[in-house]
Amino acid sequence: MRKTLFALAASALIAGVAFVGCGDDSGVQVDGMPKTDGPVSTGDMAMAKTGCAGYVTCYIDCFNANPDTATASGCRTMCGKTAKTGASDKFDAALACGQDHCLGDIDAMSGKCHLMISGSSGTLINADGTMIMQSDPNDGSNPMKDCGRCLNDALAKLFGDPCALMASADCNPTECATVTNTCLNDTP
Repeated sequence: MRKTLFALAASALIAGVAFVGCGDDSGVQVDGMPKTDGPVSTGDMAMAKTGCAGYVTCYIDCFNANPDTATASGCRTMCGKTAKTGASDKFDAALACGQDHCLGDIDAMSGKCHLMISGSSGTLINADGTMIMQSDPNDGSNPMKDCGRCLNDALAKLFGDPCALMASADCNPTECATVTNTCLNDTP
């Protein structure tokens, strides 16, 4: 999940995906006879749209299936195809809340993360101006390199992960409880 959060940090606030098919219908029988004239047609088999909770699961699965090539925008596009209207908006609200928590007061640059603007996009970085790395300490021992840990903890409930520092105010911050629960309660 840390890789997912690194991608989220790189995208500030907001891809290759491999799909595995079910094979062909060569072994299918209709009325006891082998079917040989094309695809099986058994009526409307449209898949139900997922809510925000399903969108989050899809997003996590996208990164897990393609750990070296998945991108936040690619996974968002793929997962948006099966999501109900409004699911991605609820996800964005929960994600933005966790990111805002770690940014703190942007003008005072008081947060564990800082926002580096480049052109029309932004990237969340450590307080010392370095990119978030997997090698950054995850125990809060270096406040200048605490952005990744803060994001992991602030978004832990949304992504179903434990907090690195359970007693920290960054662990599922109270100001994000409503938007996170709104997303996670939006099922199927």
